[in-house]
Amino acid sequence: IEQTPRSIKLFSVDIKNMYTSIPLERGTNVLVEFLRAYKNINGEKLTPDQVISIESATKCCSRSNFITDKGRYYKQIKGTPMGARMSQPFANIFIQNIEDKINEEFKDAIKLYKRMQDDVICVWQGTVQEFQDYKESMSKRGEEEGITFVFSELKDEVEYLDLKVSIHEGKIQTG
Repeated sequence: IEQTPRSIKLFSVDIKNMYTSIPLERGTNVLVEFLRAYKNINGEKLTPDQVISIESATKCCSRSNFITDKGRYYKQIKGTPMGARMSQPFANIFIQNIEDKINEEFKDAIKLYKRMQDDVICVWQGTVQEFQDYKESMSKRGEEEGITFVFSELKDEVEYLDLKVSIHEGKIQTG
């Protein structure tokens, strides 16, 4: 990313309790909207029957989620099923639905936005006020969907996953 007159900063975001915070009914509706719009690598859309089948399987998996602890069985009633293969793509589609709508509004300030599961790093080239507006918009939208975004401040260095990411002389470095 080239250095420009507007200052480049970094921030990170943690999506608090992402998997257990996703409301299943709303998440399933978001999944169905996604599947109806989805096109595969050949540009083909899923058939309505395929969408219904995936929706039914998702509902079945999310309603039949039991976990054990010390020989006792518990039914998980909130969030995506723990340990289920469907949970990661289900959560990613749900969170992406939130991110896409807000990030589009701030596309001129966001130079890089990457999320790995519930951790986000962003290269920001906007004003401090725009960042405050972005945080407020993302937090409000997340709250409406039952999700809590925890933002760092704008800085020259942030922790992302197990890396220290910094901006030095206009260049992004890890170390």
